[in-house]
Amino acid sequence: VMAWAKWRGREVRVGWVLALSYLAIYSHLFLDFLNNYGVRLLAPLEWRWFYGDAVFIVDPWLWLVLGAGVWMARRKKTTQPAGMALGAATGYVLVMLLSAAVSRESVLRDFRHDRGYDPSALMVGPVPVSPFTHEVILDVGDHYETGTYRFWSPRLRLDAKRVPKNEHAPEVAAARAAPAIRSFLVWSRFPVWQVERTEQGTRVTVQDMRFRGGAARFSASAIVPIAGN
Repeated sequence: VMAWAKWRGREVRVGWVLALSYLAIYSHLFLDFLNNYGVRLLAPLEWRWFYGDAVFIVDPWLWLVLGAGVWMARRKKTTQPAGMALGAATGYVLVMLLSAAVSRESVLRDFRHDRGYDPSALMVGPVPVSPFTHEVILDVGDHYETGTYRFWSPRLRLDAKRVPKNEHAPEVAAARAAPAIRSFLVWSRFPVWQVERTEQGTRVTVQDMRFRGGAARFSASAIVPIAGN
């Protein structure tokens, strides 16, 4: 930035450039934390994933507010609309964080009341367009259960279908050593396995419950040779 400013013949303060650089990096990490993809906030000291589960990865309301702020600022040639948009976006994010925390506790309470125990893990995550509707994924031992939680109607509604993990199949144990699957499991939060017989061997595919309906990049596969081949 300093080289660009010097080349353009403009005066730029080094301290402000450094401060804005730090702000850009850490605000980016915080925004990554807000969604359900996760971020390793403490890396390389600790490789644990953190999930905010508060704001959808491409939240249309944030784009609308921030985009309108930029458009108005450029049209009126003043920074005030951009500042107001940033304030509104910050307020929206804080409300979403609070909503996520309250919804998670409510889902835990409902599940504990119905079953008498806690799930091994859960996600109460955001969905597009509807900020106060949450997608629910529950890890219940050998299977996952999914459902919906709506903030204005605080009662967990679970789907009838349960999704088996299939993680104890012998072919799955062998496939875990494959580089593609090993890399996928580093990132995966709710892995679910599929085992398919082929002429070459057994194809083992792992997906993540968060993105089962997504593109192929949200899965990994490996062929486990048939014994004796």
